[in-house]
Amino acid sequence: VSLLGKEKHIHMRVVASSLFAFRQQELRRKQHHRRHQQQHHAHERKRRRNRCAIASTLATKTTESPPLEYYEHTKIPSTEFTETCHGPEEYTSVLLQAMRMQWKHGFTHVPSGFRRVTHGFGEILAGMQPAAAERCVELLLRRGEAEDDDHENSKTKNKESVLDPFCGGGTVPVVAMTNGLIAYGTDVSPLALHVCGHRVWVPENVDEEETWLRERMKKIEAIIADEKDADENVNPLGSFASIAVAVEKAISLESEDDESNSSSSGNESNSNSIDSTTRKTALFFCLAEAERRHFVRQKRNKRKKRFGKRRATSNGSKSDRDDSYYSPLSFYQRCVDEYIFRVKDLHDAVGGTADVVIRKGDARFDDLVPKDKIGTVSGILTSPPYPGVYDYVSFARKQRSRFRVGSTAGNGSAITTTSEETQSKKPPTSYYVDAKVPDSNELDENGNRAPWSDDFSSANEFGAKRELRKDPSAFNDKWTRSQTQWLKNAYKTLKPSGRMLVMIGDGANVDALKSTVVCAEQLGFTLLASCSLALLRTMETTGTVYNGARKEHLILFEKKLFSKSE
Repeated sequence: VSLLGKEKHIHMRVVASSLFAFRQQELRRKQHHRRHQQQHHAHERKRRRNRCAIASTLATKTTESPPLEYYEHTKIPSTEFTETCHGPEEYTSVLLQAMRMQWKHGFTHVPSGFRRVTHGFGEILAGMQPAAAERCVELLLRRGEAEDDDHENSKTKNKESVLDPFCGGGTVPVVAMTNGLIAYGTDVSPLALHVCGHRVWVPENVDEEETWLRERMKKIEAIIADEKDADENVNPLGSFASIAVAVEKAISLESEDDESNSSSSGNESNSNSIDSTTRKTALFFCLAEAERRHFVRQKRNKRKKRFGKRRATSNGSKSDRDDSYYSPLSFYQRCVDEYIFRVKDLHDAVGGTADVVIRKGDARFDDLVPKDKIGTVSGILTSPPYPGVYDYVSFARKQRSRFRVGSTAGNGSAITTTSEETQSKKPPTSYYVDAKVPDSNELDENGNRAPWSDDFSSANEFGAKRELRKDPSAFNDKWTRSQTQWLKNAYKTLKPSGRMLVMIGDGANVDALKSTVVCAEQLGFTLLASCSLALLRTMETTGTVYNGARKEHLILFEKKLFSKSE
């Protein structure tokens, strides 16, 4: 009996010590989390104090307009990144500022103090930082001292233009528009044309387009409410699939009303064909953005569950627990309101009208600008595909498969206009919306899945990761050949003494800086300056230095006044 009592006593002591250790571990975890929160709050308070101090300092300087805050930060050499540059300081200083903006803020965010307009609205795989693009445009269009005196006179006679052969999401065209320049953009990806077309959209009558979009939103809400009343099994908070069906119904009702009004009056509508098409696709454009933000919110909430319950807000604002505020329909309403606000902001920034041309074409083979404008472009600012880094076609196919057009009809064929008269003025968004998504269950005679349309063909892109996996030994030669082809096309488009800025990164063991410079100089370009940024890390065990991030380069070229052929 005494032995059994001792064993029981020992067992109880072990259990007690285990509970004590667990409580101590939980206490240390809470203390660590509390210290982390205190450090975060202290850091935020310090940032707010610094911003207030900078704002008060800038407000006291009334004699001249002070430089923006993000420009001031980029003048300080970075201690985190490894910077190398080549060329005169007047060029390299601007290039380093642009690259620091690109690496600090990324391409999806806009720094504080920079006019946002439509930048960052819509999902794209890669892009250029708007503030960095504006700094590059200033460097592209800067002239010598002799030309600075007559700059104002030449500005009124001939409007300068900027071209982006790989326009992507349209950052460079939007920056050119807001700076009063003619913007040209070209891309072979239907997804890029879709996002870029909605970002550069400047309606002729912005108030009319706002009224039209808000009326469609009321119809969409009414259709969803009727479906909830008719079927009790419908989710009361709504779903993106039901919203897509309601959007198509609202657009079809509007199309029927327009046809009846045009047949009765015999006159065309006030908005042109591009505006009437873009405003319809804008509803699905906002729906895709709302679905992406909703997914990000759900993913963020899952991560928050690790730290226990979220504290409810006491200031009356919406909390994460409010399901109605974070419902799909609420997300969609806010995205439509935000897009309307951004389009109006862009409309005001460009003065109501903008000279912008977005074309579908391959930068290697097709004309980058209208034929009468070849050889007259003032500057080129672009970021071509990085060697073996992305699969743009695969990403575009994935996004188009998730796109909600065609929920009730056949893949959005009724959304855009496809008559012969409007083919010459076909909006860039129609290539993406009108594309037919092949059925994964549909097989041909050989057992292969149905192919995508030619617009989504992988043969249109170069430097893709898929091409690297397919034939690694021949990838370098193919990529160099493609680089030479698009640089030759850009050289033809640029005017004499015009400048070109190329932002490109390394990949697939390819030195993008050396390869681009060699190809450009063979075609007649002159290298003015270049800068490179890298994030170097050192292994603690072996001391080996490696790149913590992809090395990127910003290269400035100038077209010779007279080439060798001339």
